[in-house]
Amino acid sequence: MAPFELPERVAQIGDRDFIAEFALRFAPLGLRADNFADAMTAYWVSMWSLVHRRPLPDAALIPAARKQLEPLCSKAPQARREAGRQAMAEAMIYETMFALNKAQQFAAIGDEESLQIMSDTITANVRRTRAINFKALKLTPSGFVSTKN
Repeated sequence: MAPFELPERVAQIGDRDFIAEFALRFAPLGLRADNFADAMTAYWVSMWSLVHRRPLPDAALIPAARKQLEPLCSKAPQARREAGRQAMAEAMIYETMFALNKAQQFAAIGDEESLQIMSDTITANVRRTRAINFKALKLTPSGFVSTKN
């Protein structure tokens, strides 16, 4: 079973309140759990950080990334209704928090192999499902920019 398949996620969520954990972790970056664009920004920034095996960026880099991603929030058909936006935001929050917590567990025991597998899996999944290559992006004060010219 791949590291991020749904059955494993559901088994490990248990009684955890990932929405509250998200609020605590991302509030210092200016992102809120009750905002769809904030949830999408946290997802992108987190997945980018995990792919590049870096800590979450400084708060100074977040506003430009959020501004860049905000227009994408209205493009998904599900985002046309409030219930759809909420469901999408919650899904991104759960995926973000699960991935960050799993990476933290691997780092705590020095499991570099699992961290690399996680990076590779995120890269492959996001390329396949969202056509985004996080390895070809850099996060700058101007937002995400391509490293390929």
